[in-house]
Amino acid sequence: MTLSTDELSAKARLAAMEAAAIAGQQVEPAALAEARERVTLAALWAKGREQRARERQSAADLVRQGEAKAEVAALFAEHSEDSLRAYDSAVAALENLVGVIDGENARIDTAAAILRTAGVPRSNWDRSQQEGFDSANFVQEEQGGSATSVIVDGVGHGREIAASWVAAAVCAVAAANRGLPFPYGGNLENATRHDVPAAIKNRDAT
Repeated sequence: MTLSTDELSAKARLAAMEAAAIAGQQVEPAALAEARERVTLAALWAKGREQRARERQSAADLVRQGEAKAEVAALFAEHSEDSLRAYDSAVAALENLVGVIDGENARIDTAAAILRTAGVPRSNWDRSQQEGFDSANFVQEEQGGSATSVIVDGVGHGREIAASWVAAAVCAVAAANRGLPFPYGGNLENATRHDVPAAIKNRDAT
C-alpha cells in the first residue's frame, strides 16, 4: 500500500524525534506522544480516503451495471415473442402446405371418379389399357383400383405425399443455413433429406 503524504510526514517526524531521544537529546514526552498520535491519525485519514474512494467506485460500478442491465433488457423487450411468432407462422405455413397437398389428392380422387363414371378408358396397375384408351385423358390405377394419377389434356396430376413436401421444405431451409447442425452432431438437412417431390425437382431444374 502506498503511504500518503500525511503518513510519510508524520512517520518522518516521529522517526526524527525517536532518533533524537536515542542520541540523548532532550525530547518532550508530550511531543513524542503527539508525534505518535499524528502517525495514527494520518493512517486513519488515509484509510478513510481509501474507503471513500472505494465507495465512490462501488457506486459508479452500480450505476454502470444498472445501465448495462437496462440496455440488455431493452434489447429483448420488443422481441420477447419473436421466436414464438415466427414458429407459429412456420407451423401455419406447413399446415397450409399439407392442406394444399391434401386438396390436390382430393382433386385427383374427384377427377378419377368423374372419368370412371363417364366410362373413360383407364390405364391399369400393370399398364394394360382398356379399349378406346385416350393417352391424353385417363386415370392411372394402382393394384386395388386406387387412382395414383390422372392425365387431363395431356398434363399429369399425380398423387403426392404431404410428408415428402413438408420434409422437402424443412430440408431446403436447413440447406440454406449450413445444414442447421444439431449441438451434438448431425444436422437437420440430413435428418430431413428425402425423395424430393417431382414437381419441385422439375421447377428447380428449369
